[in-house]
Amino acid sequence: MKSFKLYEDYLIQNEKHAHTSAAYKEIVDHARAAVESAKFKADEIIHSEVASGVDKTTEKVAARKAIAKAEEALVYAIEEEAVAIAYMNGKQAELQDADVVQAWLNKYRPAVQAEHLPNIQERVKVGQELLLSALFDYQSLKREYDGITEEIQQLNNTAKNSGRQRDYYSIANPFNEVRATGFNPANLSKLLEDVLRGAPLPAEITHHKEGKQ
Repeated sequence: MKSFKLYEDYLIQNEKHAHTSAAYKEIVDHARAAVESAKFKADEIIHSEVASGVDKTTEKVAARKAIAKAEEALVYAIEEEAVAIAYMNGKQAELQDADVVQAWLNKYRPAVQAEHLPNIQERVKVGQELLLSALFDYQSLKREYDGITEEIQQLNNTAKNSGRQRDYYSIANPFNEVRATGFNPANLSKLLEDVLRGAPLPAEITHHKEGKQ
């Protein structure tokens, strides 16, 4: 397959973006966990105060400050993550998905077709010409031998009628059966349908690969 450099670069860029996004998400997750931890510690102080009857005002104030600080850090982390993702997905990105689509339509697809289609088209043309020429020649031979076949048939009738032979024999043109050529229209039609659906070539079919006649 022909290399699609722009798409490959786009995938590399997206992989980098994915790593960057994961890093920012990890920061947000840690910040969120810090908030939960600070709240848990504040709850523990209150539990201790209730259980012991000892005033924990100083510790509670410190705990609330820790919660506020953790929540502020979480807000900043979420904002930074959103800004980073918007930047990576926005117009500032080096490569956009639309760039890849346009490159496919205007450059890559036409280039691939130009590289392979002429050979495919030539082989289809040659194949059709060979098949039609072979069948045309077969029918030409049939017509060529029609006359003598009729003459021998007449001799066959005369010989039987005169008693010089016991039976009538089947006197057939040497080229009266198309199947003798190996050409089977119904089978060929099915093979064509199968191949065009993406099925592999049957084992009995020789694959004449591109560029090899």
